[in-house]
Order: sequence, then structure tokens, then C-alpha cells
Amino acid sequence: MKVIFFLFFLIPVFVFSQIMSDYQIIPVVAHSEGGGVPPTYWRSDLTLYNPNETDLKIGFSFWEENIPNSIDFSKTIVLKKKETIIVEDVLNYLFGINQNKKGALIISSKKEFFPENPEDSKFLCISRTYNTGDPKGTYGQTVLPGNLFLNGFATPIFLTGLRQDERFRTNIGFLNLSKNSIKIYYKFIDSKNNLLKDGYQNMPPYSLKQISVSSIGIQNVLGSFSGEFWMDPSLVSPDPCSEPDFNSFIIYASKVDGNPEGTGDAEFIYGIPKDFPPAGFNCNNEEPVTTTCSANPTSGFAPLTVQFTSTPRGGKGNYYFRWDFGDGTFSDKQNPSHTYTTVGTYKPYVIVTDGYTSAYCEQTINVYSANTPPTIDNLQANPNPVPTNSQSIVSFTLNDKNTNDLITWEATLTNGGGGTLSSYSGGPVPPGTNVQITFFSVNPTQAKLTVKAIDKSNGSDEETLYIEVQ
Repeated sequence: MKVIFFLFFLIPVFVFSQIMSDYQIIPVVAHSEGGGVPPTYWRSDLTLYNPNETDLKIGFSFWEENIPNSIDFSKTIVLKKKETIIVEDVLNYLFGINQNKKGALIISSKKEFFPENPEDSKFLCISRTYNTGDPKGTYGQTVLPGNLFLNGFATPIFLTGLRQDERFRTNIGFLNLSKNSIKIYYKFIDSKNNLLKDGYQNMPPYSLKQISVSSIGIQNVLGSFSGEFWMDPSLVSPDPCSEPDFNSFIIYASKVDGNPEGTGDAEFIYGIPKDFPPAGFNCNNEEPVTTTCSANPTSGFAPLTVQFTSTPRGGKGNYYFRWDFGDGTFSDKQNPSHTYTTVGTYKPYVIVTDGYTSAYCEQTINVYSANTPPTIDNLQANPNPVPTNSQSIVSFTLNDKNTNDLITWEATLTNGGGGTLSSYSGGPVPPGTNVQITFFSVNPTQAKLTVKAIDKSNGSDEETLYIEVQ
């Protein structure tokens, strides 16, 4: 089996799932007063354990929030065999940061960075972030090792148990593990499946953002709510098996008991994929997943019910389907139906994955208002100008987005002084009918042709054409 290396992370199934590992990602903070509900002074401690029979060097890189970062393991700690240590106020201890900073620690003991380490250079690490500003003390928030799920595709990761009310507040962490900027979409729904908010976060390379859900307009939600997160499909790395820096991200949440009478403690919530692995790739040269998709009908009048189908091939089978209908709604069925109630043009798409390879297919749906007026298209005269005592063929097409409608038409030809030269009419005819009128010129003048179309719902259109007689 080919093993994928992401930066310094060993990710055979794209999930940080080992309890002991040679890498770890830990959200950390160093805040002065005002970082939460006053009075607060948040800090993060680390507990490290070396289970090996030899000494182990561990490197630390700090990724500050909201800016691009890089990998730098110049800050190190050496653990003796079987040694356990607590690193209190870790940002201050390692980096001299003691206020107004938050982000993530990237921790590694991989032999490629520290050749003196043993081949099996795993360690155990947990963190505790807590408030030292309250004389009563606070237990804070513990992050356990190795449960952050990395997603390298557009299939979703989920969070649940979120709260935003008089007692609790929730922060969401977005972590971009890529050398490229990526876009992560999100939507939050309440316990009754009502949409609370949707949007996206643009993430610089190697960066972390932590946002309060109140900052995006979520306030006073009754009970728990959930979130769903996925990467822009256009940014998915096409061949991650051969790309050491394929695009990927991590999601987590911090739910704080944060009202003035609360404890100030927090619960760390991991973003979890629906399927395992959440988005793997084909590194065994197996036939990748492909899919075709269809929609029927692709246009019509609101409310328009469309039947979608996806036909996948290849891969390992056991396909996972993710339809985005383009109007803020989704489905995990292979062949869902969906009703569009609002006029507009939509770009629904499906993502199909077997957990190792994935495929994408898109359709276009046009939804029209039921009371659409007719249109007069391609009104022209040939030739124009026309010589005296000659003829010109006038033509136009009658259309209506409601293909079941019938259209009547009338045309009036006047001379330059406004006198009527001739008039014509026809219909009712179906949309798409092409009409031709033969015009005979007599005297030099500018003739004006006015065409009016009316459908059975009394919608109308009027167009004018000038014909020069020479």
C-alpha cells in the first residue's frame, strides 16, 4: 500500500485517529483580560508522555490565527524514556507569547525532522485550556489526542451539540492544512432542520480561524444545533496521492459555559465525517470512481419538481452520494427528487465517493415564473434597405417560456407620415413559430413595422423595425 505524506503527517486514511502518534494538532491560546467573559486570563497547558525506551525529541510550530503560517520546528523539548511532563502556559514557555494570541500548535517527533529519534517515535499529548483570572478557578477545556478528522475532499464534516443562548456560547475552528488558499462552506441548522445560517470562510495557506457563531448572526437558538462543513469542489486536489501538499482542512468547535454565573468551562467538539474514511484517495492504482448525472426536466415553471439521477462506476462500490441542489438544500440519496419554488437559474451537482476516489457531476436548472409574457425574437427585414418597386421579407419568431401557451400577433406597417400602408395578423400559434411577411416597396420612404404579440394570459410584447425604401 502506498502511504501518503502530508507535510510531516502520516495519513494513510486521512484521519488523525491514532491515540499515540508522531504528530499532533492542538488549539492553544494566550489571552490577556478580556479574552472572554471578564475577568478572564486564558492559557493552555500541555501534558506530554514518551512511551519509548529511548529519549525522544519533540518539535513545536505555532500557527497564529488569521494569517498564513509556515512549518518551523526550532522549538523543541527532549523527553527521557517513559517520562511525563506538564508544560504550563505553553505559548509563553516555548515562544514567549503571554497575551492576545490564539492559534494551533503543530507538534511532531517524526524521524525525518529529528534523525536521532527511534523509528517508532510516537508520543502522547493532551492539552488543557482554562481561565486563571477567576479566583474560584476553572477546569477549562481538555483536548484529547488524535481525534481531529482531516478532510481532503468536498464531502461534509459535521458538528453537533452546539449552543448559543443565555448560558452557552460557541466558537468554530477552521484549520487549513494546505499550502494553498481554500474556501470552506458551512451551514448551521437548528433541532427542527431550519436553516440558521450558511456561508463560507476563505482560508489562507497553513492557517487557523476561530469565529464566534454570534459573529455570523446566530443568536439565542432554542436548544442544540448542528453544523455542516465542506470544501469548494473546484479546490479539491485532483491527484493527492502524488501531491505532498494536497488541499485539506479540519473543523472543531468550543462550547463555553460562558454567562457571568457560569463556570467558564468549555467542551471541545470534534468535527466528524459521516463515512469512514471521510475522503480518501486512490493510492493503490485501482479504477477511480466516475459518474454521470441527469435531471428531468431541466427547465419549467415554479414550483418545478426535478428528478435527479447519478450513475457511478468504478472504485470499490459502497458509494456515498452528496447532492447540492444549488438553493441551500442537500440530499444523500442516489436519485433524489427536489422541488424548486423560486424563479432562477440553479447549478445542482452531485459528489460521489467510495471513500478512496471521488467524482463530480453538474446540471443546470432554469425555473421560470408561470405567467411569463411572450417575446418577439429576431425581428428583421431582408433586404434592408430595399430598392423601390421591390420586395423585402420580414421575419420574426414568437416565443414564450411557458411552452403550453398560445400566442396571437398583429403587425402594422406605416409610412414616414404615419399613414397605414398595410396590416397583418395571425394566431393563435404555439411558441417557437416563425412568421414571415412579404413587404412590397413603392415610393422612397422610411417604413415603420410594429409587431405585437399577446398570449392567452394577456402577457404581451411589442417590437419595432424600420425599413428604408430607396
